[in-house]
Amino acid sequence: MSSLRLFLAVEPSAAVRSSLADCVTGLRRRLPGVKWVPGENFHITLRFLGNIPDERLPELCAVCGDALRRQTAFSCAAAGLGAFPRSGRVTVIWADVIRGRRGLAGLVEALESRLRDAGFVAEPAAFRAHITLGRVRRRATVHRRDLSPHIETWQGREFGQWRVDRVTLFQSTLTADGPVYSALKHWELPASASATAKG
Repeated sequence: MSSLRLFLAVEPSAAVRSSLADCVTGLRRRLPGVKWVPGENFHITLRFLGNIPDERLPELCAVCGDALRRQTAFSCAAAGLGAFPRSGRVTVIWADVIRGRRGLAGLVEALESRLRDAGFVAEPAAFRAHITLGRVRRRATVHRRDLSPHIETWQGREFGQWRVDRVTLFQSTLTADGPVYSALKHWELPASASATAKG
């Protein structure tokens, strides 16, 4: 039985991805030992699905489509840097989402409820809206104190805003050079007079 490694996400605009890539270029010179995410791969993960059997893909798409049927488009913005965990040795460096958190949380809640009912395993961790920029390599060490000056430099600086008007199902194929993402399905989110209020 073959399976697909899948996740659901929203993507920032090309302009925001370009701003994020510029930030990564600066960090790359100062923080060796980090595997940086290519600009075309920047996204906000709504739900990591893991390995899903091929034959369940139509069911998964139907469940997601039903979950997103009543969701509407909204504005989102990214600014500043952060890291996981919040102290000690850093494993992930990310850009923060400062607007649109409520809209993103609404998407996650709608998806999680329907996916759980359909028997897809629930996410173990609570959702935190962010855009992963880099992951520290296993044999490297980056401490929070190493990153703190860069977090302070980027504090409050915006990468830009964009309209979240679709959700995408991605396949992630692991390779020696890093994961390769392929979009399998898009669900468009219609405009709404009240959508801009989802802050």
